[in-house]
Amino acid sequence: MKLLKQLKSEMSRGDLQGAIGLRDAEHFRKSYINPALEIKAIEMTIPEKPTSSKQKYRISGVGKQLLEKLRDKGEA
Repeated sequence: MKLLKQLKSEMSRGDLQGAIGLRDAEHFRKSYINPALEIKAIEMTIPEKPTSSKQKYRISGVGKQLLEKLRDKGEA
């Protein structure tokens, strides 16, 4: 949820990682990016090239629904 709250429009991995305040890129990818991609809360802007240096992430429809549920509960 922390990732979704920080994701503004399209952001690179580095920008997202900085917004959350984490330094370890591998930990960030394993603990935040990969789980969010698995549940389809976020999506890649260049899905056919997942390791592209120009890769960015954006909130998906599922992610927007999750954020709305949090707002409804007063947690976002």
